[in-house]
Amino acid sequence: MLSRNISIQEIAILVAIWSGLTVLLEVPTGALADRWSRKYTLVLSGLCCSLCYITWIFSSSFWLFALGLIFRTLGGIFESGTVQAYTFDFLKRHGKKDDFEKIWGRCIALRVIGTAIALALGGFLSEISYTLVLVFSALSPLVIMFVAF
Repeated sequence: MLSRNISIQEIAILVAIWSGLTVLLEVPTGALADRWSRKYTLVLSGLCCSLCYITWIFSSSFWLFALGLIFRTLGGIFESGTVQAYTFDFLKRHGKKDDFEKIWGRCIALRVIGTAIALALGGFLSEISYTLVLVFSALSPLVIMFVAF
């Protein structure tokens, strides 16, 4: 962000925006997932995350970074708790709810492994271009949505 003329103070404001939105919207978006559809909420999460990174690819001002951060915050909020609830509901429908703890533990382990791989790949890609990191970041939620649904 510093390389795109975003100051330390503006970064602090962006963190405050993220924190405030998370506190304000966590419960309402959880209720939306319960009422609407967990599957569609997860799709919305992926779209919001992708929009974040697409916005950041073209960002050179505080306001565009803020818009991207709002998309990313919404993506995280829509995903928060929804994956766990979706997994439980899926197992319950298939008569496997007693396996939830074991399967959820595997999900967490796979997420940690995926994060480690993404960090290593991101470090490698950043040596080539930070924009390339953002492109991969924008594509990955879309690929995950396609594979998952």
